[in-house]
Amino acid sequence: MLQYTDSTRKNGEKVNRDSVASWYVQTLHGLTYLHWRGVLHRDLKPGNLFLSENQEALQIGDLGSAALMPGPGPHPAKRTVVRGSVTTPAYSSPEVWAGKNFMPASDVWSVGASFFEVMTMESLFSGESPAKMEEAVLAFDIEHPSREPERNSAGRAYAALRDSHMGQVAAELAELLRQDPLRRPMAATLAKRPATMHRLRTVLARCCLQGEEAEKQAHFASFERAVSESEA
Repeated sequence: MLQYTDSTRKNGEKVNRDSVASWYVQTLHGLTYLHWRGVLHRDLKPGNLFLSENQEALQIGDLGSAALMPGPGPHPAKRTVVRGSVTTPAYSSPEVWAGKNFMPASDVWSVGASFFEVMTMESLFSGESPAKMEEAVLAFDIEHPSREPERNSAGRAYAALRDSHMGQVAAELAELLRQDPLRRPMAATLAKRPATMHRLRTVLARCCLQGEEAEKQAHFASFERAVSESEA
């Protein structure tokens, strides 16, 4: 999506909300499969969410920082922790900043930070130094944007987005960007919501699943299994 954001900024164009919503559900689709297979991406950001030439299909790419979750599964377990310091600061979650602890919820946070940027053309977190960025992330309170306004500038930025954009993606960012990783929904939890599943079926049938109807139904049966086992 980086090419899209760069082009949109350069040309001063309006963000296509329908396209963003389609990319969002495809990201949840891909992340659900990754986590179900026991893989943490650890570096989700607009630059690693790749769009097709016609900007309809989205794929999660660049797994160079990925790590396997420990244990035999089932995956993902909310309390799974993988230590490491491979990440991109602007999309790193509080728990990563605080202790280099990656969890499934850390990827979910990165999805939230990425889509905030795509929707607003502004990074949610910025700073003159890593220390300043860390301070901004740890002070971020999306559920109480008016609390400590001098420190919680990102919270105010989200509140402005929420007030101007009442679509599904903007509303769900409040869940993806919770400080407590155990209170963030898993990708599978988000993906199974009726509105998400409906849009996902429509988008994938149009851009990605070109086979017979039976093949499409087999894919969604497989995905529903991944969702179900992810929440077991």
